[in-house]
Amino acid sequence: MGSPHTNGSTAKLLEALLASAREAGAQTERVDLAGLKMEFCRGCVQCYRTGRCVRKDDVEQIKEQMLAADGIVLGSPVYIRSVS
Repeated sequence: MGSPHTNGSTAKLLEALLASAREAGAQTERVDLAGLKMEFCRGCVQCYRTGRCVRKDDVEQIKEQMLAADGIVLGSPVYIRSVS
């Protein structure tokens, strides 16, 4: 989930969706990006050469979780009538 409000409207909608998925037998995990360390790209293009970012943050963990998942649901709040 991309909202900094971990109990806001986006979180409530996402939790309802995840609960329905669990009832249908799916294993779910909610990842709140607001609680993770994520740095901006600095444009060094090292990832093109090695396949890995030089930044040491939580993105690698999230990437591995996403690659292992059968499905992904993204929760993003709307600010000023636009997706954040």
